[in-house]
Amino acid sequence: MVSASVADQVSVHHGHMPDIEFTSDTTAKVVWAMEDRLYRSPGHPLGGGATWLHGFGHYHETYVKLDVGWRLQSSRLTRLRVESATVIGQPGGGVA
Repeated sequence: MVSASVADQVSVHHGHMPDIEFTSDTTAKVVWAMEDRLYRSPGHPLGGGATWLHGFGHYHETYVKLDVGWRLQSSRLTRLRVESATVIGQPGGGVA
């Protein structure tokens, strides 16, 4: 189950510099530059046993305008670079 595998994950995601294309009065396509960091315990590692990941890429999203405002319709992440490692310790200085 996904929720069990990420139960102790700490993540930070940053979206930068949206490139917005309005495809109609009620739809838009947006590409966001993104950077993320994921931290996991040794008990729930990322692929290859890594406990730390630093990624760079883009979110490709579509939006639709409804009566209640603009809403996310779809989102796809593409990565340009991923750095990962096994790190002993937890964010904030604790040791698992």
